[in-house]
Amino acid sequence: MAFLELKNISKRYGKTEETKVHALKSVNLKIEEGSYLAIMGKSGSGKSTLLNVLGGLTRPTDGVYIFNGENVSNLSRSQGAVFRNQNIGFVVQNFALIHSMTVKENVRLPLIYGSYRRKEIDRCVKKILEKMELADKIHAYPSELSGGQCQRVAIARAMIAEPKLILADEPTGALDQETGKRIMDLFSELNAQGTTVIIVTHDKEVATRCGRRLYMEDGSVFE
Repeated sequence: MAFLELKNISKRYGKTEETKVHALKSVNLKIEEGSYLAIMGKSGSGKSTLLNVLGGLTRPTDGVYIFNGENVSNLSRSQGAVFRNQNIGFVVQNFALIHSMTVKENVRLPLIYGSYRRKEIDRCVKKILEKMELADKIHAYPSELSGGQCQRVAIARAMIAEPKLILADEPTGALDQETGKRIMDLFSELNAQGTTVIIVTHDKEVATRCGRRLYMEDGSVFE
């Protein structure tokens, strides 16, 4: 059984025929656990919508999404929040850090919503920041960090609850080439440890780092 499976997934936006947009068109896809996958395609091809469906952020209009043997196609809002918190880490291009919070406060957010004790949370934050070479930035604010440091904080936050799946949307898009390479090294290391990593990217060099590459055009997926 595949770790992730999409069966005839479609996503449409708009209520009338004139305004209707077919973001995904009958997508069938199987992804094995431990995969390292790149999704490529032009802007508007459906990449981000596919990532949002995989992450439980967007309900498909039609079709079935199986996550680790469970149908998660039609979760309620509260069920979806629990599902994401327990299973998925998100990394996005603009980091999505909360600027009024310190590095520590940003990184520990996924654990705040779990049944973790404060000492355990502090220990987990310290451990993941040491791994990301950010231990000396624990009390810093995002505005005091470089772009590469902000992205490493975002990855630390995504990984702290040890999710089964990492979804990254253009994670190197706002970074210089050398910093982007270091971020990809981190994803490769996470994947080598068994985490399934799926990356949406325009960058062919980023895509070549992944073991499998998919291409999207007009809401359809090709390999």
